[in-house]
Amino acid sequence: MRLAFCIFKYFPYGGLQRDMFRAAEVAIARGHQVDIYTMHWEGGIPCGATVTIISASGFSNHGRATSFCSKLKKIFNHTAYDRVVGFNKIPGIDIYFTGENCFAQHLKNKSMPIMRYFPRYFVFSLLERKVFEEKSETEILLISPREKSIYQEFYFTQNKKFHLLFPGIERRSFSNEAALSVRSRIRDFYKISKEKIWLIFVASDYALKGLGRILESICALDEAFSEKIILTIVGQDKSDAYQEFIRQHSIKTRVDFLGASNNIYELMNSADLLVHPAKLELAGKVLLEAIVNHLPVITTEVCGCACYIEESQGGEVLLEPFSQTMFTQTLEHMLQPDVLEKYKEHLFQYQINEGVYQSHQYLVDRIETLDAHCMRDFFIDEFLIKHLPLDKRACIQAIFSLEGKIYRQVKS
Repeated sequence: MRLAFCIFKYFPYGGLQRDMFRAAEVAIARGHQVDIYTMHWEGGIPCGATVTIISASGFSNHGRATSFCSKLKKIFNHTAYDRVVGFNKIPGIDIYFTGENCFAQHLKNKSMPIMRYFPRYFVFSLLERKVFEEKSETEILLISPREKSIYQEFYFTQNKKFHLLFPGIERRSFSNEAALSVRSRIRDFYKISKEKIWLIFVASDYALKGLGRILESICALDEAFSEKIILTIVGQDKSDAYQEFIRQHSIKTRVDFLGASNNIYELMNSADLLVHPAKLELAGKVLLEAIVNHLPVITTEVCGCACYIEESQGGEVLLEPFSQTMFTQTLEHMLQPDVLEKYKEHLFQYQINEGVYQSHQYLVDRIETLDAHCMRDFFIDEFLIKHLPLDKRACIQAIFSLEGKIYRQVKS
């Protein structure tokens, strides 16, 4: 098959981006041709894939998104693809992989209803509606079951359009002996003694994933207790405001901004607790990565993968609406050595569903088997483009004005 993958921006450490990258690798390994269209690419390219950078016009994100979608439509009008797969909400695609939260729900939760008429909200609402509305022919791949009911609440999307996948992570783990060695080496490297309690926070959007909530709770802890804690922030985002908060509140906890990292599993294997009090999170696969590394977790129920924390009894899931006081109390309770050890024991006994390691295989299975609905208005073969006008009306008139024998070949 000839496949087109579309994503607004690619960078190596985003969860959605990694899903797209891995799906491309799986598809290529199966013999498919994969062409990726994006506005920005950062990092390596899947071996065998072709990446096309679309120069989208506009001074805002919503302006560039509109331009990108418009240019894609023109490309697909004269390029034959068996499937067009979107990893963002792009009207007319054959298959949409849902790696983003429902924008309509996000807008509903805004305190000022008038904001829905601002250009940014209007544009992204429109893009989402065209993918999920009843008359849309786009097939939807989900990794969070609850998102189905949320989208149906706003768009009445038919049940048959939704197809559930497992959230996917890499199959990587350490033997008990290797785990002890890694833990000792990593903690020595970052100068973290055995007496310290090491918290890690992993995100590329600090605000949305709750870094502010963590710092506020650390402020509220007893000073002697907070001095035992080391907080490491893993992921690339602007940190100036948070560093200023730390200075202003004279936080005694050591806080390290590590930036993006390729050794997440080693860090998780060496830390004592993953803190992930997200405000909005479709899946939160970082929770699964913590589970397979036997790292206890504190998180919020907005995360799609929070159910795995409850199932494994490997941490605490805070209910909505979020309470800062409850988060602080729960965090303080979890940081007791005997409590952390109890969660670790539960995680050692827990066997995660094997489907999380095969998610990208299942994703490509769906791409192969779901029907394409042809997002193109009309298609001109590459050989004929030089002979026929691209304007739809003029092209149709040119075809019907031809004389002699005309043969039409239609699939099936």
